[in-house]
Amino acid sequence: MNNDLTAIFLTSNKVPDGWADYQFKTLKEALGDYPMIIISRKPMDVGYQNVLDTEKPSSINFYRQLLRGAKLATTDYVACVEDDTLYNKEHFACFRPGLNVFGYNMNRWSVATWGEPVYSRRESKVGAGGIYPRLELIEAMEEKLATVPKDAETNWFQWKVGEPGTGGEKELGIKIRQSKGFYSKIPIIQFNHDYFTNAESTPEVIARRRKKNFGIVKANRIPFWGEAEELISNFK
Repeated sequence: MNNDLTAIFLTSNKVPDGWADYQFKTLKEALGDYPMIIISRKPMDVGYQNVLDTEKPSSINFYRQLLRGAKLATTDYVACVEDDTLYNKEHFACFRPGLNVFGYNMNRWSVATWGEPVYSRRESKVGAGGIYPRLELIEAMEEKLATVPKDAETNWFQWKVGEPGTGGEKELGIKIRQSKGFYSKIPIIQFNHDYFTNAESTPEVIARRRKKNFGIVKANRIPFWGEAEELISNFK
């Protein structure tokens, strides 16, 4: 059994049922025998440890739940897994950062459920690609969350925790953490859609989201995942 990493699957159970089934099927295949902790809004009896998130949705709560999952895990490393991202076996197996460094898979392509059906690539360190040393993650998240202002739950857009090791620590007066990008041979695929984890899907929020700027490197087809149009058709 693979025993050095636990996946922490964070879902608000807002995405369409057909997509949820497809995404979870690919996730199970990618994980193999790695353990997983599911943190969800609705009970998910799917063969893994499942705990419920009953807190008010916000970007801050997302990181609280990530911290919660890290504390429930017992492995040296944890992987942040999101319900709008497709993973493959190599993502979970090909790289481990040091025990004080946060790793991010930079081989991440995006697709949108609106507009032109095309893959786009924009290298950045995002949580959906995170491979983290568990104890370092716990310490970093506890330090960052301790700095959250009292009004941040209602004005969360004015204060963002941010991905561990990607900056902001100096401004907050806490320990500066290190991060490192890595590249799996097979990319992970992140979907852009209208079902928001941390906000209501109002027309205004959706319109703002659809103005998102995608990377200039584009492709209609990429190895392993196939045609963008066909892959996007699973989001239903």
